[in-house]
Amino acid sequence: MTQIVTVPLSIDDSTKLQKLINSTGNTHAKYEFSPDHEIEINSLLRVFNFTEWDGQGCKFALMENAPLSPFASGVPLIAPKYPTAAETAAEGLCFHDIIFDGRRDTQKYAKDECKSRGKNEWGQGYHNTFMLGSLNNVKFSNAVNCEFYNLGFYNSLGDGIRIEGGTDIRVHDILGKRGGHDIVCLAGVNGGEVSNVNAKLAVNAGVRTRSSKNIKIHDCILDGATGIAYSPGIQIQSTATNWITDNIEIYNNYIHDTYGPGIWLASNVPGNSGVNIHNNLILRCGRMPAANNIPGVGGIVYDGMDAISIKNNTIVGCMGYGILAGKYQLVSSYKGTAELSKNIVSGTRKSLSEGLGSGSAIANLTTTRNTLKCSDNCLWDNSTDLYQVSQTGGIYKDPLFTSDYRLSENSPCKGYGCFQDQKASKLLITCDFEDVENITKSLPDRTILRRYNE
Repeated sequence: MTQIVTVPLSIDDSTKLQKLINSTGNTHAKYEFSPDHEIEINSLLRVFNFTEWDGQGCKFALMENAPLSPFASGVPLIAPKYPTAAETAAEGLCFHDIIFDGRRDTQKYAKDECKSRGKNEWGQGYHNTFMLGSLNNVKFSNAVNCEFYNLGFYNSLGDGIRIEGGTDIRVHDILGKRGGHDIVCLAGVNGGEVSNVNAKLAVNAGVRTRSSKNIKIHDCILDGATGIAYSPGIQIQSTATNWITDNIEIYNNYIHDTYGPGIWLASNVPGNSGVNIHNNLILRCGRMPAANNIPGVGGIVYDGMDAISIKNNTIVGCMGYGILAGKYQLVSSYKGTAELSKNIVSGTRKSLSEGLGSGSAIANLTTTRNTLKCSDNCLWDNSTDLYQVSQTGGIYKDPLFTSDYRLSENSPCKGYGCFQDQKASKLLITCDFEDVENITKSLPDRTILRRYNE
């Protein structure tokens, strides 16, 4: 039996909210907020298992100049009561219809602490909004059957949602801008889905997994044109010994204008495999400034993983490489195979920091380790079509795109690219954060949208 708890408007800060949570006790509880709620986070919030927060469009904002205690690096603003429990630490949590403002420009103490250690304040773990599990105790039982949806994250120094160990994690209908690290990060998760993340990238990836299995990432719109995100749009990483990546599916995403790759797969530990990348639209990625001396950028970059499938993607106007087997930022020594077919790669140009074969539609800079089986890709108007890789079949003609990168009626590439299956694709090609009508297609709650855009 779920207890319904109506949160009174007199509860306007986290200290008061925590008292209400404690008084309700360890029971199945749904907390209903008012759309008019504006709650200041001036203390850490900890919830019992089987808790639901229905924000109904309310707004939480971190206090200005949050002190380093208790708001320390790696300490989340909102988390389970018992994050390192011997058994399941978080179960049945659900958070939805809330906007979170990290007030990052006012966080003097976190910025001063990072500066004193010679580090940038971004990505140092300050003010992660949600975190399930423990950085030092990652298990698949850390979080079970938890859901996050209709949430907005902005002006943060840290992650929006960070899961350290879990099973059955569902994240969908998320807005993000001016974040301090990843919008969504799943680490050590076995079984999860991330969809409809609409983010203007700042600092790091829109969606990131580390050493996770059986994850689907789809229907996200990730915009790197902010000029402040030296990162990929989607990052699949495996760098932890004895923890591997397996069975990741990435599809129906629209990623554009990133400095790093649109999608990056990387591992420097053995045993990682099974990433399926299909039906994605990737435009103008790899715009890394020359001063950073990082040539391995472009549409899709991977290394260190086996059994990769890259099919029916449309990759246009990228710098560096359309698809690259090679290094972006992580060095690997592990072998792998990949199948590339029915992708459309067009307009690839050399990266601003030029590397071997730069400007190639498809390149393999790791020929002693990675084997690419390329067939029936459409390659057109690239600086170079193929570098240290061969293709069977294929089309070398103008794909004849329409204005939204679908294929015109007389295209020679029917059956190729991200729009080859109209039923599979729900991409929103034009979406602007100030355009409420378009964003409403991603997040249907207009109260959320109104407050997010204030």
